[in-house]
Parts: sequence; structure tokens; C-alpha cells
Amino acid sequence: MKKLILILIGSFLIAGGAYAQNNRPKTEIKINQPVSRQIENGGVIGEFTHNGQTFKIKSPENRELKAHTRAEELAPVITEAPGTMRYYSKDVVGYGQALPIIGYGVACSINWDGDDAYFLNIITAAPMDSYVKATKTSPTRINLPMHQMVKKFEDEEYDIALGLLRTIVWLDGSDQYIWFDYSDDYDSVDYSIAANGSIELINPDATTPPTDGEDPKAYGMPDYVIGYYYTDDFSWAFFCDVYQIFDEFNFERVIMPEGLPSTTYTYINRDREGVIVTVAEDSANETLYFKGLSAYAPEAVFKGEIVENGKKLSVAPNQFVGFEGGLYYIITSTVTLEDNGQYVPDDQESAMFILTRDDSGKIISISADPDSPYFLAFNDDPFYFWDFDTFENLDLTLQEEFPGVPATPQGAYYEDYSATMGANFIFFRLSAFSKDGAIIDVNNLYYSIFLNGDPLEFEQTDGQNLLDEDIVMYNGIKNPTYFIPYTFANDVDLYEDNGGTFIVALYAEGIDEVGVQGVYFYDDVISRGDMVTIDVATGEETVTPGYDTGVRSFRAEDVVGVEYYDLQGRRLDKRGQGLMVKRYKLADGTSRSVKVLVR
Repeated sequence: MKKLILILIGSFLIAGGAYAQNNRPKTEIKINQPVSRQIENGGVIGEFTHNGQTFKIKSPENRELKAHTRAEELAPVITEAPGTMRYYSKDVVGYGQALPIIGYGVACSINWDGDDAYFLNIITAAPMDSYVKATKTSPTRINLPMHQMVKKFEDEEYDIALGLLRTIVWLDGSDQYIWFDYSDDYDSVDYSIAANGSIELINPDATTPPTDGEDPKAYGMPDYVIGYYYTDDFSWAFFCDVYQIFDEFNFERVIMPEGLPSTTYTYINRDREGVIVTVAEDSANETLYFKGLSAYAPEAVFKGEIVENGKKLSVAPNQFVGFEGGLYYIITSTVTLEDNGQYVPDDQESAMFILTRDDSGKIISISADPDSPYFLAFNDDPFYFWDFDTFENLDLTLQEEFPGVPATPQGAYYEDYSATMGANFIFFRLSAFSKDGAIIDVNNLYYSIFLNGDPLEFEQTDGQNLLDEDIVMYNGIKNPTYFIPYTFANDVDLYEDNGGTFIVALYAEGIDEVGVQGVYFYDDVISRGDMVTIDVATGEETVTPGYDTGVRSFRAEDVVGVEYYDLQGRRLDKRGQGLMVKRYKLADGTSRSVKVLVR
């Protein structure tokens, strides 16, 4: 395979002005998803609009590789940096896998050791988990040497290093194309340091007029950018940053004090999902702490000040509530304008909420104050408004218990063997609410799959798909189980698509009917919803109310032995293939038996 592309963090399409504060596209964050791609010469990868110019990303055709004379050994990869780590919010325009990206408030860090600055993951779209070293040469300048190694491979003939790339713009009729070539014109680049501590990349000017294509500056692009190159042939590794600005991040994270009494509240979010929120009251300091308001960061905590003799809650803007996955999480107060949509005003005020208490003084509801023009947003940037979640009409209701029976699965259908995926599938939707519409704790909600009336046991194992290809089935399920968590997905054979549909690969033949059932574990009670069964031959769907499979939960550590039997009850010396009975011997002397399909 030619050229391993490492990890894609962000995929952002550039639209209009690069730094339009309140008109930014959404960011799709993908963490730890290894990808590889060979970009063919002449293949158009995509296009974007920047500074009014539309470019197509395309490898130049019939370009000869230039000879390079650099032969010195590059320094080792820096995996640990000395000094003090300081966090920054990074505004960046660049490329990831040769696709344009734009990031506002991307979280990053720099280790400062005297005048030495160690940038972690200097190129935004390709986190190598390594540092490059720069040095402050004056109070207003930092110098960053090129040709620093950032990634070494044990089984490849190339490594990846930081280098200078020259921008190439060329025309083909009315179309404009862009590419980046390795350059030896400069051995380093500089960053400017502003009075407020902001650090900005200084793109150097071309040493000679472009010999290939047009003048990049005529099209709003710099002559050079920084990016990664392959050390075997000095070709662009498809990752680079065109512009970079680092703003130091000085917010202090909100922490919930230990020992405060807490209660649980619920609300319906803008995606029509039930959310369980933990609220702790610090009566001595007249403060409320909230945890779990948004599914984007369930551990995030923010706080509000109790005012007006305990009748209202004032929530200050710009509370730093966490740092995860390349993003900052901020609770901010915002205001809605009819002509401009949502934005963060310069003179933000607190968002106000009404506290309703019972006769004992206990808070039973927290609701948005209709007289307050401000509402809360779960933001990812301290300097721009780019919300992940908004709470414009937040209405929290006290709910301390969460019993219920799972809702009936909807939209279930079976798809037979696919030559593309090497498996057959069941598709279905499972509500995050109980059968009667009440909010339940989705962390205790599961589903079970049935083949020919018997529960399917899931376990991570090396096996073969229906194409006889070696695969790892049900990655991420470490212990045998009949229950798949509602919140679990491995994005391979157990996943949920954007429409809320669960998709489960089966890897089984001889299936006459497929079933699915919601299962809810709460307060030592196992509640099972309706069983939905699909006849594979006809597609007919049957719903059996309150179907109880007899399957009971037990812990993997309680299993002291496993035996296999055929359907006639004869013990097998070893696990075979096909439909058989699997018997678990438990530490308490009991046993559990289920039918399983084994390939």
C-alpha cells in the first residue's frame, strides 16, 4: 500500500469568508479512526470556496518528481516534551487527506520550557501524538525549524516529517485547481507573538516567481504553507495548515464540590430525547451545580448563583466545563436576533431561570425565565459561537426514579447476505423512552437479538464472515452477553446510523426468523418490551406483547465452565458449527443453557 494516511480529526468545508465569526459550518469530529487512501493523479478530490475563489483539489497530471538532495538523518520523534503545558484555542485553515478543513476553537497545547515551545500535533487534521520544537528568538517572534520527524513506521519504507510546502494554483479553462509541493526554499518559518499572547503563523513570501501555475496570492492563498511530507520521496502527505492562530486559553474549569447533596432532574432536549441531569445545591454559598446537561459531555459541570431569595437562578456565561476530543466545551449565554440568528454579544449577561420549590424548600423544577432574553448554549469555543447544544426553553423536572418497560422496536426489517459486507443484517429503531413515554435511564437500556427464536450470544471473537474472510466479530464486547447496550456501537457490525436506526450484523446462515427486543435493567428488575419478529421468507412482522425469553443476566466471572450439546442432548467433545446448546456452569452450582448458532 502506498502511503498510510494516519488519523482524520476534523472534516470541515470552507464556505465564504474564512473567519466569518457567526456563520461557520458545523464540525464533524472523528476520533481515532485510522484511514488510508492513495490519491490518484488526475483525480479530483473535492472543491471549496475561499475568499470568493473556488478551487478543485486535484493532483497535477504528468508532474515529474523533483530530485532532492537532503540526505541527513532527521532527529528522533519527540513524544514527551519538557516544561509547562499551556492550553490554546487554535483557529486554522488547512487540509486533511487533501480535503479542505476549517477549525475554530480547536483545542491544542504548547509546552513552554524557557524560550523553547513544543507544539503538540502541529498540523490540525493529523494528530501524530508527537511534538515539534520551536524557539522564541525575540519577544515578538518564534522560529520553527522544518524537517522535524513526527511519525516513524516500523513496517514501511517511509516516515513522516514536518516541512514547507509550496502552493500550486493552475487553471484548466474556467476551473481552478490547487495542490502543494514539497519545498526546500526555507528551512524554518516564524510565528508572531501579539501583545495579548496570541501566536500567528507568518507565511513566507516566494523566493522566486512560480514556475508552475498561477500566482497563489492572486487567488487569496499564501506562497507557502506548513504540512507533512513523506521522507522517501518528499511528496506531500496530504495534510497541511494554511493559516494558524493560537489564542491562549485561560478559563478555569468548573468542578462540583464533593459531599453536596444531589437530586436528579429530567428534560426533553432539542433532539426529542430524554436527558437525566444531576443537580447539587450548595446552600451555604447559594450555588447550584449541574452535571449531564448535554450528551456531548455527560461529565461536564457548570454552575449558577441562587438569587432573589431563592426564587431564581443566574447562570453566568463562558464557563469552561471540559476539554475532550480536540474541542473545548463552554457553557455560554446567548441571545437570539431575528435577522442574525444566534450570536455571542460582547456584553453578555447571565441567563436567568425560575426555581420552583415545595413546602420544604426542595427544588422541584428549574425553568427558563420568559423575561430573560438570554439562554444557554453548549459551545465548543471561548471566542466564537458554534453551539453543539442549546437550551433555549430548558425545563428541568424533578424525577428521582426511572422504572419502565422498554418501548416496542419500530421499523424492523431483515436484509439478507450482502456481498459487500459479508453478512446479513437486522435494522430497527429503539426508543430511548419507556413504552408509556416516560424518561428512563438509557445507560441501563439494552436490546437482544433472536435467531429462530433463540437469543444470539455476542462475543468478540476471530471468525469468518459469509465470504469466508477472516474478521473480528463484535469488536468491543469483551465478555459473552445476550444484551447489547443502547449506548454501545463499534461502528463495524454494531452501529447506529444518523437516522437513529440500529444496524446489527448477524454472520449466520439458516435463519428463518429474526427477532429484537428491548431489555431494561433497573433497581434489580429486568423489564422486557414487546418482541418484534420478522419472517425472513415473507418479511411479515409479528409483535408478541410482553415476550419473556427466560434469559437471565449473569456475570462472566461467575462462569466456571462451558459445555456444548447437540439438539438431541448429546454432549460434544468440542464446539462444532451450526445450531447447538451452550450450557454455562456457574459458581453457585447452577447452570444456564441457551441455543446458539455457531459458525
